[in-house]
Amino acid sequence: LLSSEKATRPSLFPGNSDVIGVIYADAPHATRPISDGTKDLISSITTSATFAVENFLLRQEDLERRLAELDMEREIDRLRLIDRLKTEFLSNVSHELRTPLTAIKGSIDNMLDGLAGGINDRQRRYLERLAENTARLERLISDLLDLARIESGTLRFSPRSTSVTRLIEDAAQSVRPLAERREVVIRVEPPGEEIVVNADRDRLMQILFNLLGNALKFTGSGGCVTLGAAHQEGSVLFVVTDTGCGVPEQDLERIFDRFYQSPGVEGI
Repeated sequence: LLSSEKATRPSLFPGNSDVIGVIYADAPHATRPISDGTKDLISSITTSATFAVENFLLRQEDLERRLAELDMEREIDRLRLIDRLKTEFLSNVSHELRTPLTAIKGSIDNMLDGLAGGINDRQRRYLERLAENTARLERLISDLLDLARIESGTLRFSPRSTSVTRLIEDAAQSVRPLAERREVVIRVEPPGEEIVVNADRDRLMQILFNLLGNALKFTGSGGCVTLGAAHQEGSVLFVVTDTGCGVPEQDLERIFDRFYQSPGVEGI
C-alpha cells in the first residue's frame, strides 16, 4: 500500500517527522522468515517510490508557483488596462464638459455686464453665485485634466524666473472678489526680501489658488485668510492660514489623498 498521507503506524518510525508515505508488506501465511533478497527488493521498491513521490510533490509545487505567477501577471495586465481606460475616461469627460461650461460662463458674464438688459440687485446676486460655481466647476475640470496628464506622463512644466512677492499678491488678488462676497479678509505677508525662483508660475498659481479657495470654503464671515512666503534654507516656504474650523488631527495624514474630505466637516 502506497499512501501520500502521514504514516498510520508512527511507532515504526520513531522520531522521524519527514515520512510522506508508507509501503506496508505483510505475509501472514508465510512459513519461513523473509529472505535478505526479498528485503533488498522491498527496500529498492521503497527507495524508487520515495523518489517518485518526492519528484511528484516538487513538480506539483513548481506548477502551483507557475500558475500563481501567471495569475499575478494577468491581474497586473488587467489593472494596467483599467488604469489606462480610467485615464482616457477622465480626459474625454473633462474635454466634453469644458465646451458647454464655457458657453454657460460666457452667458453669465454677458448678463452681469448688462449686455442682455438691465438686472436688479437680487438677480445680480444670483448671477454672481452662478458665476462663482461655474468658476469652481472650471477648476475641477482642470484638475481632472491635470490628473489624467499626470497618470499618462504627459504633464509638462514651463519654468521661468518668477517673483515670489508678485506671485502671492496675484494669487491673493485672484480670490479677493470671492472673499469679499463671503465677508472674509485676505491678508498677504510677503517675504522680507525680494526672492526670485525658477518655477512654472501657472502651476504655482494653481496650487495657491486651490489652497486659498479651500481656506475660504471653511472660513466663516468675519474670518481671515493669510497667504505668506519666506526664504528657508535654500528654498521658499509658502504658508496659507485661516481662522476656520481647521483639519481634525486624525485626518492630518490623509489631507493629500485624492478627493478626500474629513467626514462631518462641511464647507460654509
